[in-house]
Amino acid sequence: MNIYILENNYLRVTFLDIGATICEIIKKSNNKNILLSYNSLDNYLQNEYFLGAMIGRNAGRTSPPQYQNFKDEHVNLSINEKKINHLHGGKDGLHKKTWIVDQKNHEKAHLYLTDENIEYDKATFCIEYSLNKNIFSIKILGVSEVPTIMNLTSHMYFNLSNESTIKDHILYINSNKLQDINNDFIPSSNFVNLNSETYKYLDFSRGKKISESLNQSDRLSKLCLGGIDLAYKIKHISNLPSVIITDNLGENKLTIYSNQESVVVYTLNKINNVYNENNKEAIKKNSGITFEMQKLPNYINNSKVYLEDRYFSMTNYIVE
Repeated sequence: MNIYILENNYLRVTFLDIGATICEIIKKSNNKNILLSYNSLDNYLQNEYFLGAMIGRNAGRTSPPQYQNFKDEHVNLSINEKKINHLHGGKDGLHKKTWIVDQKNHEKAHLYLTDENIEYDKATFCIEYSLNKNIFSIKILGVSEVPTIMNLTSHMYFNLSNESTIKDHILYINSNKLQDINNDFIPSSNFVNLNSETYKYLDFSRGKKISESLNQSDRLSKLCLGGIDLAYKIKHISNLPSVIITDNLGENKLTIYSNQESVVVYTLNKINNVYNENNKEAIKKNSGITFEMQKLPNYINNSKVYLEDRYFSMTNYIVE
């Protein structure tokens, strides 16, 4: 496991070659790390919660865990959640791979990987991590000789405050469509009406505290254990960001622009273990929030066209 650093006058970003994992994004003006991070680098070797890792080959949940490849052959995918879901690339996901890192300066690095996972056809990926003043950018290019599955996302957990949870953060999401899930947590092709009285608590199109969306009495809140673990379909309107989040005091702000069609928002609701070092609690429920910029989850089963031989994803994170 090797550690790499990008740095300019505004930001300092630390990442690993294992999983192309981003460990820190430090805002230099106040020395604030806006990412949830493990206290020990050794925890990134297991990384049960995918902290900062690059997720793939197919981010999100896929169920039934199967698809037809370009030869029209039936392919079964590995199951690694609830005995029915293929989650974040399954048992041999990209978060476990060691990427080749090429860093020629302090503000840009390229990471390369040829993925030969037997569940998917061979594909080669290049990730570019770069800094431009207070903007951290992630660009992902995927190339395959034959059409295949390519849907990657960075699984960073953000916490912009000095509080132990993100409940008082103010969140804006540029979306009025929320992907529905069934009682087995399988993403469907249907969307929830966020204007309805039942689900308006999940509408962040005007910005509000995250705490207003937690621990509700409806079906979706109960399925998500009182938090959020759902995909919003982004409205791609010129010059409008996908996500804006600020801490409770307004001291730190993150604005996200992306070319991806959805953002999976997860408020870290499902905690099995708490990592401790020197009796310091590293991870607890609602201590961070992810914004997984990706294709709509389960698109393999909900779309007629899902194979491609060229893939490009771009997301900018503006830290203020």
